[in-house]
Amino acid sequence: MQVNGQVFEKSSTRQESFPAGKETTVSLSNKYGNIQIIPSSTDSVKFLVEIKVINKKEADADKKLDAIDIKFSGNLFMISATTIFKDAPTQIQTEIEDFTKTLFNPTNRVEINYFVYLPSYVHLKIDNKYGNIFISDHAGNCDITLSNGDLKAGNLNGDITLNFNFVKAFINTTLNLKADLNYTELNMKNCGSIRLNSRSSKFWLNKAEKMEVESKNDKFYIDTVATVNGKTNFSYLQISHLSEGILLRSVYGDLNLNDIGPKVKYINLNTEYTDMTLLFPKESAFTLFVDYRKTKLTFAPDIGKLDSTTINADQQQYNLNGTIGNGAGPGAPVQIFSVSGSLIMLNK
Repeated sequence: MQVNGQVFEKSSTRQESFPAGKETTVSLSNKYGNIQIIPSSTDSVKFLVEIKVINKKEADADKKLDAIDIKFSGNLFMISATTIFKDAPTQIQTEIEDFTKTLFNPTNRVEINYFVYLPSYVHLKIDNKYGNIFISDHAGNCDITLSNGDLKAGNLNGDITLNFNFVKAFINTTLNLKADLNYTELNMKNCGSIRLNSRSSKFWLNKAEKMEVESKNDKFYIDTVATVNGKTNFSYLQISHLSEGILLRSVYGDLNLNDIGPKVKYINLNTEYTDMTLLFPKESAFTLFVDYRKTKLTFAPDIGKLDSTTINADQQQYNLNGTIGNGAGPGAPVQIFSVSGSLIMLNK
């Protein structure tokens, strides 16, 4: 078909279906298009794949379309669909990759879009490049690798593994999440347990129970979290409400604890070249120990009963001991070790 008298559009579809059981894993591997997961009430997996090629030359459009195929296979344990490039795969794929550099070029592009109808209980393994992934609510485990695309997902109730490169993603809720993020923006509402290994990414989260993080050059915006454990380098971490505890190593970063909850059990911070702001509730009690060197220390005059000790004047090393808050009891321990940064402690 000739479009607007300037380019030629060629298209084809592939369809296949397989029975699925409770232990079935569905594996999808695609490039240059979208993958949409659609819930089905049947005990089967149905694939509809639409392939479209647009090119200025009809012969080139036909050649590229003929070179693209979908390989299906399936049994009760593994069902797979894979985009393949037949005949001269290296040459054809190189040509396709060249024009994905101008992916939205209306005169030279390819789209390979998957529509997958499946029951919510199956496990998913998805690998997609230069395209998007859409998933509604899903009960099974999900292992998702995505680069240069977007992800939109609802409630994911299985074990979730993410590997993202240059991705923008939104997930409503997860129970157990492990994510490797590179140059990614991830926005989530709720998560039970989350393990993050991230670089040059941004992360927004409304609420989590447990968060483990290994971070470099990231920005985190957390509304409410129970516990945080991890290491950050050149990263910004903002927590609006901390309810149980934090154990963190930070180098060249920023840490803002805007509301330390009255039931927090521990705070342990080991930082270098990090600026920290901590807001404590007056009605609770905390036992404070700060070892700081070449660090600018600021605290509210009425924050508690604190004593300062000079450890090494030449190295500008000091200790600060005492209690914060006016609550009863010995108080939860707060231990801070800071080198060449700043520490601000205020009443909430």
